[in-house]
Amino acid sequence: MTNQDDQLRLLSEAERATLQEDDYDPSEDNAAALAALGRGSLDGSPEGEPMGQADGRDSDDAPASTLKAGAEASTSHSPETDHNAERHGAGGSSKPLPSGYRVDLPLDYQDQVWANKSAMAEVRRRFNDGDLDHSEMEAELDRLQDERDQLRDVKTRATVSAEMRQQSEMDAWTHSIHTFLDDAAKMPELGRVNYHADLEKQADLDAFVKALGAAPANQHRPFRWFLEEAHRRVLALHGIPTTKKPVDMRRRADPSDIVTNLADVPGGAGDADPAGDEFAELDKLTGLDYERALGRLSEEKRAQFLRSV
Repeated sequence: MTNQDDQLRLLSEAERATLQEDDYDPSEDNAAALAALGRGSLDGSPEGEPMGQADGRDSDDAPASTLKAGAEASTSHSPETDHNAERHGAGGSSKPLPSGYRVDLPLDYQDQVWANKSAMAEVRRRFNDGDLDHSEMEAELDRLQDERDQLRDVKTRATVSAEMRQQSEMDAWTHSIHTFLDDAAKMPELGRVNYHADLEKQADLDAFVKALGAAPANQHRPFRWFLEEAHRRVLALHGIPTTKKPVDMRRRADPSDIVTNLADVPGGAGDADPAGDEFAELDKLTGLDYERALGRLSEEKRAQFLRSV
């Protein structure tokens, strides 16, 4: 009997089974943790990436294709929408509440997972080689198991955070679609295009939105911008006229245009006003000063002044 067999003989069946387990799959453990929370499976989702839409979503909230397009818009900044399905959705939607919950995976998360797995394997090897007794092995495994639980908790919270952010952005995109389509149907400055009923223009709008979303330069544009720019192209394609937004005749006057002082009125700036009487300064003089000023005038000016008085 080898030394290893002798050591294993002292362990229970459960302890021997535990030692033989050397496969830590973070995806499986995380799926089990989320299943316990009622969040569903994580199959098919890469590490640290937002999750796709959940199954069984209420069809009255928004069409599935619109939500799928909203997810693509929020994660890749390339908004797309299938308006053929959109027209079957609700006529309007309330603004989504922004989510302030954010947890990101550490950049070295996967390295920490593999380091933990390697450390557990090393503890078992040292125990099998006789370098650790049973109590020392249990203490080390307990410590490493705590580390594994912490890693699992971080992964779970980061995944939930990503799902919440993605859902919030999908809701915002869907709200933008509903709002714009309603505006386009009733506002003359948008051409009063009813995309809900006009399938041809609906398809054109969808194609233009996808083309705009595929351009890297547009990745930081707001959702409404994609819809407005695509709509402009639809109007040009079909030659649809629009009317300018009427000017409100009751608008308040610009305060800078209001005269607040008589000095601002032409001819009201006082004696220095060039548009005033050219003999105003002469009228202010008396006595010898008046006679001298009058004498300095030309014959023509003197005659003009005397006629004015």
